[in-house]
Amino acid sequence: MPATGAVGVKLRQRLLFWVFDYRCAYCGRHVTDLGLNEGLTRDHVYPLSRGGEDTWDNVVAACSTCNARKANRTPEEAHLTLLRGPKSLSFVKDLVAQRLRTGDLLSLPG
Repeated sequence: MPATGAVGVKLRQRLLFWVFDYRCAYCGRHVTDLGLNEGLTRDHVYPLSRGGEDTWDNVVAACSTCNARKANRTPEEAHLTLLRGPKSLSFVKDLVAQRLRTGDLLSLPG
């Protein structure tokens, strides 16, 4: 079940990618720089199979290449460095609220 907050900020793929500016948290590549057989994925920093949770503070956007390289390991075990770590639910809510206040609705994922 996806995590939600008091204002209902669900952990959705499109919102996750938007929060991470459509960039891989490991290599920093933008979705437009990925190869034909690559894409952005949801990566659980601490794997679900090892007790990690599907919550904002345990997920990042990752390109499929970095996600496959990390596999069922922590970033440290896979010798990967997080350029941008997971975001807290409060950070996500504040970011969405800021965009709503400024009228920057076009940049919010639909």
